[in-house]
Amino acid sequence: MARFFRFASVGLLATAIHVAIVYALVEAAGVEPVIASIPAFLAALVASYLLNRNWTFAAGESGIAGFFKYSLVALGGLLLNAVIMYVAVHVMQAHYLLGLAIVVAIVPVASFLLQRDWTFRRLGGQAD
Repeated sequence: MARFFRFASVGLLATAIHVAIVYALVEAAGVEPVIASIPAFLAALVASYLLNRNWTFAAGESGIAGFFKYSLVALGGLLLNAVIMYVAVHVMQAHYLLGLAIVVAIVPVASFLLQRDWTFRRLGGQAD
C-alpha cells in the first residue's frame, strides 16, 4: 500500500507539472494546446521517472534496460496524450481543458499499470 501511495503522489506531482506547463504555454505564450501538451508531458515524464525509480520502487531493472522500458511506456503515454488532445480540441472542438482532463484521467492509470507490471516488476514476477 505504501508503494501505491508513493506512485500516486509522484503521479499527482507529475500531473501538476503537466497541467501547469500546458496552461502556461497556452495562456501566456499562445502555444497551440496539442503542441503545448508535448513538452508538458516530457517534463512530467522526467520528474516521474526520477521519483519512481529512486523513491517509489527503488528496484526493477536499472540502467539502460530499465530506462528503455520506462521510456517505451512513456512514449505510448505521449502518443495517447497527443491523440486525446487532438480529438478533443480539433475533432470535438472542445475546450483544451476538457482534453487535458481526459488525458489526466486515462494516461496516468495506463502508465501505472504498465510501469508496475513491466518496468518495475520485481524478480519472480512480483510488482508489490
